[in-house]
Amino acid sequence: MRHALSALSLVFAATLSVSCFDDDCGCDAASGRITVAVADKNYDNAGQIAGQERRDEGLPFAAYLTGLALWRQAEGAPAAEMFRPRFLPGDAEATIDPAWLLPGANRLLLVGNEPLRPQGASDSLFVRELHPGGDESADLYVGWEDVVAPLRSDRTVRMFRAKGKLLILPDGLPSDVVGIEATVDNLYRNVGRDLSYADSAGVVKRFALTRAAGELSLLAAPGRAPGSLSTVTLRLVKRDGASLTLSNIPAAIRRNRISVIRPICDTTSGVWSLEVFADGRWTQVEELHID
Repeated sequence: MRHALSALSLVFAATLSVSCFDDDCGCDAASGRITVAVADKNYDNAGQIAGQERRDEGLPFAAYLTGLALWRQAEGAPAAEMFRPRFLPGDAEATIDPAWLLPGANRLLLVGNEPLRPQGASDSLFVRELHPGGDESADLYVGWEDVVAPLRSDRTVRMFRAKGKLLILPDGLPSDVVGIEATVDNLYRNVGRDLSYADSAGVVKRFALTRAAGELSLLAAPGRAPGSLSTVTLRLVKRDGASLTLSNIPAAIRRNRISVIRPICDTTSGVWSLEVFADGRWTQVEELHID
């Protein structure tokens, strides 16, 4: 009897061992999944400025990111490949298909809200241009992760906003001013994994001052180098085509923060002054250049 039981045990063990190599067993299959979540659902200082209230952070994924692209550089692969993670309007998060990973090490870069890239644009895994052609462009988000396939555990990639917002709040503008052209210099040009910024750029945006103009704001990359100030120029365009320029305005533009410029005109005396809001406080610009 003892020999019969031993033989039966050996048969069972052999059967189990063989079955684990069967594709349907799943013993050696990937068991993990990769989800994508939004880290920056609000600007850090939202709620500190009138009209810039905090948003509900329990909204679906699509309320924050309208599009998502995954760039994967696999170990030994000649170039990065791009995939489009899908999510439904009510989904709380997006999911990356593990089948997109190649066996071994994979470096990932996820980009959210990126506009359609022009033909011939570089598909670099590490670099995204923040203001192509000097344009404001999109509210770009980036996320990154290094994973080894097949996955053995769940991973979450967090998406971070790459730009800040510059808000312009005119006070007492002359009635003949019909437009504003805002130019911001000394900004970073590119962003990549780890929110690493590089190179220099500027951005220009024009606003028509109509009743339906809405908020006067532009999305801008952070100022170059930690703690450095960007330079803003406001050209006020009058109805007759003439213009008035307020130049050399310092602005502390930071990632995922709102900075405010408030040009003030005393309509009685015609004297201009200017205040900026950054790091939680208002400061008056002492040397305002007017041309």
